[in-house]
Amino acid sequence: HLSNHHHQYNVYVNVVGGIQLRNSADLAVAMAIVSSLNEIPVRSDTAFVGEIGLLGELRSVHGIEKMVQEAQRMGFSRIVTPSSSKTSKKRGKKRLSYNGGVGVGSVNV
Repeated sequence: HLSNHHHQYNVYVNVVGGIQLRNSADLAVAMAIVSSLNEIPVRSDTAFVGEIGLLGELRSVHGIEKMVQEAQRMGFSRIVTPSSSKTSKKRGKKRLSYNGGVGVGSVNV
């Protein structure tokens, strides 16, 4: 059960060291923040790929199929993608729905 105290925080993400985040990192950063606020760790075998719009909608990103393949190659067994992504539809695998305040689409398992 997730608490509903997120509205109390203003979160600013600053990436240092010259690293550039692409839109595909939106979902991963958001999940890290939600995980931290709720003190619930994200499973280490889970990768997140997707973009979050200004209104909170999840969107697929260009090249998501390659990102999913790379995450699998790196040993991630659960990859969270927006349910609208081609990857979720193409794989035809079981999709688990999450509703943790961020509106995560589906998990390919």
